[in-house]
Amino acid sequence: MLLKSAILSILLLISCLSWGKNVNQDAKLFLVGGGLNTCSSMSLKHCQRSDFVVADSKKSPLYRLSNENIALLFSHWSPDHLPQQRRDLERLLKRIARKNRKNLSYTQLRELWLDNNGRKTVNALADKEFYLMLDALEVGLFLEDGTRMKEVVQLSLSKNEFSQEIFYEFVSLAKQKAKQKQREKPVVLVVTASARDPYEAVDFYTSVFEQAGATTQWLPIDKALNTLWQNSGQCQQLAQFQASALNTLKRAQIYPDHFMQQQKMCANQQAFVELIQDADGLFINGGDQSLTAATFKNNDGKDNAVLKAIRTQMNSNKLIVGGTSAGTAVMSGNEALSLPMITNGRSENALVRGAKANVLPSAGCQKANACKNDVLNDDLTYKSSGGIGLFQWGIMDTHFSERGRQGRLVRLVQDTAVPFAFGVDEATALVVSWQEDSPISMNIVGQAGVFVVEGKQNNNVSVHYLTRGDSMFLNESTLSAQFADWKKTPKVTTKPLSVDSDVFADDKFVKAVAAFCQNASKKMQLTSQYLDSDILVTLTKTDDWRSGQGRFSKFRPERIYCSYVGLDFSYAFTD
Repeated sequence: MLLKSAILSILLLISCLSWGKNVNQDAKLFLVGGGLNTCSSMSLKHCQRSDFVVADSKKSPLYRLSNENIALLFSHWSPDHLPQQRRDLERLLKRIARKNRKNLSYTQLRELWLDNNGRKTVNALADKEFYLMLDALEVGLFLEDGTRMKEVVQLSLSKNEFSQEIFYEFVSLAKQKAKQKQREKPVVLVVTASARDPYEAVDFYTSVFEQAGATTQWLPIDKALNTLWQNSGQCQQLAQFQASALNTLKRAQIYPDHFMQQQKMCANQQAFVELIQDADGLFINGGDQSLTAATFKNNDGKDNAVLKAIRTQMNSNKLIVGGTSAGTAVMSGNEALSLPMITNGRSENALVRGAKANVLPSAGCQKANACKNDVLNDDLTYKSSGGIGLFQWGIMDTHFSERGRQGRLVRLVQDTAVPFAFGVDEATALVVSWQEDSPISMNIVGQAGVFVVEGKQNNNVSVHYLTRGDSMFLNESTLSAQFADWKKTPKVTTKPLSVDSDVFADDKFVKAVAAFCQNASKKMQLTSQYLDSDILVTLTKTDDWRSGQGRFSKFRPERIYCSYVGLDFSYAFTD
């Protein structure tokens, strides 16, 4: 197994270096759809084996029901905010704490509140209060010498070989930027600002990019720090700003090294700029794109000094900027075109209830009966001013086919009248390259594909789906596509199409259209439902329809891809 994993890592690295030689030298964005399932001591389910885990590896957070921790939680929970939930939770935690003072895993903690009839109490918490509770109860994990226990990553042991490939390919593109600085090994900065706890993923990202071949450093910027800067706060107040801006507690006790590093750099914004100017790649983690946007944009909507530096280096072709999940969604934005950033929503809600601008439901608000402005947990919402605006040609969406997000992206294009939107699948990247006065080039790498919504006249839309190895070219307002040369026009069948209902559940849409891709029928109808509304989706092959099918056998299991362009998407509601 060791030899097999070593050989696999070498083959992936050789493949990515070869790919890097052929790709456009002007690649500037590397936009991943999330789902980078990577082997680590905290994610053993993604590992081929687990014998790399040693005693001092961090395997999971631990929690303690001490009086001190419980008091900390309720000191940050106003008595007049959700008072009934507050009283119920306080009684539950104090009851459990009388008999349980040891460190507990999350599973053990959950079992205790279930055993004490606390299911209803905990399930009624909105996400803000739930995670505040976990922060307050969490304990720091340290070795006997005082060293903090860290998550251990083993990229080469990840079951998902596409996830491995994505990391290697980003580093190979960063290596091309490094050549401009006459160095062989690229420098990659990692930004973890998309998470409510930005410290949690630092060990993971610095380690995984080191293993992929880069010199890696954490860029310790997040919403709390940017808020502090804008309010002329003192760096000694960093913990207070974390509590108010991120709703996090005790991070200095759980991650003292990260806290000290961030607090040390807090007083010197120029140090952040200098790190960016020296870097070859910068990668933003997943989580909540609203947090990421607030990290780089000031309250007046303008770039802060850090984003200005990133934009300058990227446009000068000295830096490739990547992101995954929220780190991709936040890239949308174009002041001249009023290009929005998607922030929330499910397809079913979106098609029936439409898109809502500049509002965001409080996560879990329906459980706590605390939703405001008629915005439900699963409603489609967007920020009209966009994200950080590094991708200026359309809306970006992620976790796309796997979560059935086709409907929400179609509705957002219709309601905002933008020309294009791009939905990236998991373990897949859209690599975007451009030069001044040249067409935009986009290449798809990784596990699956990119779904494209193209706005038409009279609020109509066409959709396209490009998969591994395909390319797109955007010249002003004209989008063209080129299938990989190993994909051929599929043989079609006249057999009746078999279609499941609830087409936006998981990956049912992409599977249904894969069958349609190989069928002689010109029209296909799919169904979904939102409450009492039945949704009928009609897909029609236009005169521009074409498709390409091919097999990819390098990774197991073998995958069959069907790319297509020129499919009209419409929907109606039936009783």
